[in-house]
This record gives sequence, structure tokens and C-alpha cells, in this order.
Amino acid sequence: MALWRVIDIIQESEKWLAERGVPDSRLDTEYLLAEVLRLDRVGLYLAFDRPITESELVDFRALLKRRGKREPLQHVLGYTEFMGHRILTSSAALIPRPETEILVEQALVMLKNIAEPRVIDIGTGTGCIAIGIALENPKVKILALEISGHALELARENVAAHDLSEKIVLSQFDILKTLPKLQERVDLVVSNPPYINYSELSGMQKEVAEFEPHQALFDSDDGLVFYRRYAEILPRLLNPGGRFLFEFGGEHQAKAILNIFMTAGLTELEITNDYAGHPRLIRGRYTS
Repeated sequence: MALWRVIDIIQESEKWLAERGVPDSRLDTEYLLAEVLRLDRVGLYLAFDRPITESELVDFRALLKRRGKREPLQHVLGYTEFMGHRILTSSAALIPRPETEILVEQALVMLKNIAEPRVIDIGTGTGCIAIGIALENPKVKILALEISGHALELARENVAAHDLSEKIVLSQFDILKTLPKLQERVDLVVSNPPYINYSELSGMQKEVAEFEPHQALFDSDDGLVFYRRYAEILPRLLNPGGRFLFEFGGEHQAKAILNIFMTAGLTELEITNDYAGHPRLIRGRYTS
């Protein structure tokens, strides 16, 4: 029996995934094979003629089969990269997106001149936003809230993996029903809340619609439920002059979200675009 080489596996597996509708089938194949061989993608390219052992082939096929069923690559690998750091991922929480890195970058700028900043991260999921901020700001203290117990456990793993347990406090909490009891108000509230209307479900990629938690994707109404709630509670969470920074679903929501916060009397409202040029973040300030 002829031995499979790295290049043979890549070529055949790319075709197999593409036949099953997997986007970026070549790239995903390379990531999966690199994981099994414990190489980075550069190392994989340098090893094109390397034979694959039977045990490696078995391990790779198990991962490939999962991806062929359209399970997200990040779930199959068990991690993703966010702000240059490894974040553990699973079906318990939303996969961190590159667009959310912009939120972290802007949050760090907002906190730059505050000596000992205090932050609330609502709907922390994997904990990626809180972790991204905490790794770059040595003095920050973050309260990370999450309604899902399973997501909270995943966030705890990520916080522990980055040795941030003293900087990030995790709490299971339903922000739509009540408010956290704070010893002090905070300087910044951040969130990437559920903002998709259920009417959009049928048009979503299978990886998202079938494998990511609906509680983290959809609200119970028109996609604006959390923003209305935030506009209501921010005066009770923020210090006078405190800031907020939230992700939202794009241009179709931008005007409505601006109106929500404007009507609530919040100031310095500004929309920021994502890497593709679409409106993605709203920022503003609470002035007493």
C-alpha cells in the first residue's frame, strides 16, 4: 500500500470538503493537518513530501469528518486566535470574530489614561473581550457577566489559562432581569450582545445556525432588545463621564441603535466600521 504524503492528503481532503460545501476548504484542511502533525502552516508547506503514519491518518480523518459535517473549524480544533492569544472554543459560546478585536482595541484606548480602570463585560462568552483587555492593561479590574453556565465554565478555563483570575471576576447573570451589585460604578461597559433576529436564521451558514449557541446569537424580538436595556441601565453602572462600547449587527441597525442611546440622553455617540467597512460598533459617554 502506497504511503500518503502531506501534499496528497491536502489535495484529496480539500476536494472532499469542497464537495460538502465547506468554505475555504484548502485552508481548513491545512489547519487540521497541521494540528495533527503539530506543525504550523509554514512547517506544513516545508513537509509536503513527508509520509503520514497510520495513526496520524486516523487522527486527521476524525477531525476532517467533523469539519465535513460543517462543524466550525474552531470547534474541531478546540481553540482560535484572538488579539494574538489562544482562546479555547466550544459549542458553549460564540466563536470570537476578528471584528470584535476592534472593540478591544478601542476599549484599550478609552482606558489608557485611567489609573485603575474598572470595566464590566456583559455576555462574556469565551471571555475573549475581558481577556484581551486584561492582558494589555496591567491595572484593570473586570467584572465579566454571562447568563449561560456552560459558557461561563469555558470563560473560566480561558481566564485561568491566561493567569487572569485576579483581574477578571466571572459571574452568572441575566442582565435583562436585574443589575449586578457594585461596590463602585465602573469606567467602561463593553458588550457583544445577541443582535440577530430569528427571521435571519434560514439564511445563515450551517456552521453558525447549527453549531453556535442561539442564546448568544438571537434576541427575543427585533435584534435591539439588549441595546434598549443597556440604554436604561448605563446610568446605574457607569461613573459620571464613563464610557460604553457595544458591537451590533451592521448598517441595518445603525440608525435605530443611535436613536436608542440618543433618546436616553447618552452623549458623544459615534459609530465605527469593521474591517469590511460596515458599521459595527457604537460608543458613547454617560454624563450625569
